[in-house]
Amino acid sequence: MATDHFPANDPQPMTVAQLRALLEQTAQLASENARAIAEMRAANVERDARHDREMAEIRESAVEMRAEQRERAAQHDREMAEIRALQSENSRGLEELRTSQERMDRRFERLMESHRETRGRVSELSAEHDYTSNDVSTLKGWGMEFLCERRPGDFANALKLSSIELFPREKMFTMAIGAAQRGIVSGSSANDLHSGDVYFYGRRAEDDMPVYLIVQASFEVKRGDVKRASAQAETLETILGHDGPPEETGIALPVVAGTRLRTDPNTGAVMVALWDTTYVEISNGNELTA
Repeated sequence: MATDHFPANDPQPMTVAQLRALLEQTAQLASENARAIAEMRAANVERDARHDREMAEIRESAVEMRAEQRERAAQHDREMAEIRALQSENSRGLEELRTSQERMDRRFERLMESHRETRGRVSELSAEHDYTSNDVSTLKGWGMEFLCERRPGDFANALKLSSIELFPREKMFTMAIGAAQRGIVSGSSANDLHSGDVYFYGRRAEDDMPVYLIVQASFEVKRGDVKRASAQAETLETILGHDGPPEETGIALPVVAGTRLRTDPNTGAVMVALWDTTYVEISNGNELTA
């Protein structure tokens, strides 16, 4: 059987044809190797170029990222600076507010202290005013009683009496206490009766009826004056009626006397209902001032 090569230990020389075939095979292998090497080189070049592009992109991206990071860091620094400035401004504002609040607290405390002192002074002045008012009212009352005692004719004219005279306070006291002891009137009614302001005794002109006038004297006549005069006259009427008939023992008439009747400050309307009580106006002239 024929073969295309000689065995390794075959000592026979190659033929020209065999040598030519071997050379062709070698050349073909060399050409194929060269193409493979070229393709490998081209692939390496492309891979290196792609790698270079990728590295360039990575470097560019890294540069952009670093720039963005620097911008973010700068922005963060600016924001932190603004925050610190705001904090500093707020701290100053809070400090000013605390200082202002402390000043206001001190001023408020001074005002409260002044208010307490003022209230205390007002209370003192109010007490002094009340005391003075009471004194003035008392003096006016005494002055009006004095005028009433000096002007019996005013009462005689008002009640149409033919005669009139002061009735002694001591006699009224004796009558009131005696009646209370006999059980005719209560002790409180007797005490109220003999604490009246002025008493008159006279006779009515039309029938000569004995008349006792129970007078409540006030600079300004009020409802309380009318009520008290009426109650005192009722007590005396009870005592007189127990002792005998009116034509013998007399009757008691309630009277209020003063410079004016109390009126409404807004409307000027009289606020005192007299009912069965007689009002006698006493002109003070220069003897008593308001």
